[in-house]
Amino acid sequence: MKVSVLPLGDDALEVRFDDRSLRPAVAACLIRDAVWKEVVPGKLGVAVQFDPLDLSPEDARSRVLEIMQDFRHGLAGVPSRIALTVHVSAEAAPDLERLAELNNTTATALLDQVFGRPVRIDMMGFMPGFAYLECVDPQIHAERLVTPRRHVEAGSVGIVTGQMCLYPITGPAGWPIIGRISERLFDPSAGQPFLLAQGMEVSFRLIGSDP
Repeated sequence: MKVSVLPLGDDALEVRFDDRSLRPAVAACLIRDAVWKEVVPGKLGVAVQFDPLDLSPEDARSRVLEIMQDFRHGLAGVPSRIALTVHVSAEAAPDLERLAELNNTTATALLDQVFGRPVRIDMMGFMPGFAYLECVDPQIHAERLVTPRRHVEAGSVGIVTGQMCLYPITGPAGWPIIGRISERLFDPSAGQPFLLAQGMEVSFRLIGSDP
């Protein structure tokens, strides 16, 4: 595996490699080395933050490269797959019919294109428990809303061309909404508050009305 280590300011590095699907495993491997203040998997690689009083940037880079030499391709405890239930009633999926019309198809056919096969969590996003999923059919055309909604329910499923997102909490949303997950994606009171993790394969079961 080809590895590059890039500087991120004075106290962080970004580790990039040729197989992006290994980001969760690489992050788990780096987390086990307790020298890092923080390890964050991202869109293109994994960022590590170090204490410059303990490690120079050169020493930190050398340590990363040494760890990566011993890296093994296991997912290191990250759950590999999960099944989620999606409500697709008119109330739970307010943009479904509009997107189906935009794509010259039916709502049923569009749902089959989006949810008919497993997709993978590409990364966890800008709020706790927020998931970006890739491998959505890029032939489905969907753009961000011109005016974001001030309020969507927790579990709402958003889609833009080529990607899906899952909103973990109730709040504003800028992506068209085509369904709602019934499972709780973020529970701050739980021992493990996050239901989802980067690298998970997600499959879906559709139901046509809200609970």
